[in-house]
Amino acid sequence: MRWFEAARKVHLRVTEAERNRSYNFGFAHYLDTASGAYENVTLPVLAAFETLKAAYAVAQHENSTDVDVYFEYAARTCSRLGAARRGRVQQLEQSRARRAAAR
Repeated sequence: MRWFEAARKVHLRVTEAERNRSYNFGFAHYLDTASGAYENVTLPVLAAFETLKAAYAVAQHENSTDVDVYFEYAARTCSRLGAARRGRVQQLEQSRARRAAAR
């Protein structure tokens, strides 16, 4: 979820710089620093980075899409999915513990 939150902040930073007509290094550079991707370049980190860059490019070219809202809802969805997964894992662990106790 930190990736989507970083992407939202970066989008707002880039948008504000463009609105003020000030220089900015662009979405990819700011995402790299905001997410800390440059500190730990692994395949999963690179995949997440490239995926967000692509999603940003697609959302930016679609006139009906608000990029900030797009990333906000993506973060909410990931949060709900993560909570659901944690709940399922907890249920499985409890079920295993009950079966082990019954033996």
